[in-house]
Amino acid sequence: MAKGHTDFQDRLKRIEKKGAGRNEVFNTGRWTAETGGRAKRACRLCFLKLPLSFLVGFLSFTGGQYTLFRAGGLPPEYALPDYELVAQAGMALVITFAVRLFLNLTGKSQFVMSVLGIAASITLMHNLVHIAPAQWSELFSPQWVDQIRKGTEPGTMLFRGETLYRLG
Repeated sequence: MAKGHTDFQDRLKRIEKKGAGRNEVFNTGRWTAETGGRAKRACRLCFLKLPLSFLVGFLSFTGGQYTLFRAGGLPPEYALPDYELVAQAGMALVITFAVRLFLNLTGKSQFVMSVLGIAASITLMHNLVHIAPAQWSELFSPQWVDQIRKGTEPGTMLFRGETLYRLG
């Protein structure tokens, strides 16, 4: 064991003779002498973080709706749509925060893209129900799908019952 220790110390001395200090030898790849701080690692798939954040936001609104639907069913007739929207958006934010922490999407730009994904889901999700009503009726219920299809037009952006923009 002593032989291995002396060999290691001899190797460190040879490295130091070539110009590297002990700090650079022991912290290779983690510490940069020029900046005096941690070196940033190159991220190979960083370009996917923003679209992934948008998708997380978009799907979290659907997950929030699903969670609230399974917990309480269809909202009663006297329920205010604005309160329902706030509850669904709040649930979407909770889901978004949990998924973002799990996927390590903690940057400010990723948060903004997640919020934009939630906004896109709020205004555009009814179009997906019009495209594939059978799949949505399996996920939610046929009554829920009928309510969405009767209350909205396909190919529109809808917010609080008002058509914002016709897509087609």
